[in-house]
Amino acid sequence: MSTKMESANNLQKGSYIVLEGAACRVVDLQVSKPGKHGHAKLRLTAVGLVDEKKRVAVMPGHDNVEVPI
Repeated sequence: MSTKMESANNLQKGSYIVLEGAACRVVDLQVSKPGKHGHAKLRLTAVGLVDEKKRVAVMPGHDNVEVPI
């Protein structure tokens, strides 16, 4: 499977992402506001396309994530 890197800020509900080596579809996306000394954080819930396993990831909004092509 070929992938490309994309900013986590560009993710939306229904977009695809590679989590834990498996292609997943994003089903929920929550964005927290940046704090006084911190960065905005993303909490995303994704469901695997093949195994339909639910995966949850928390990451800074400026991180790059793998997106399948």
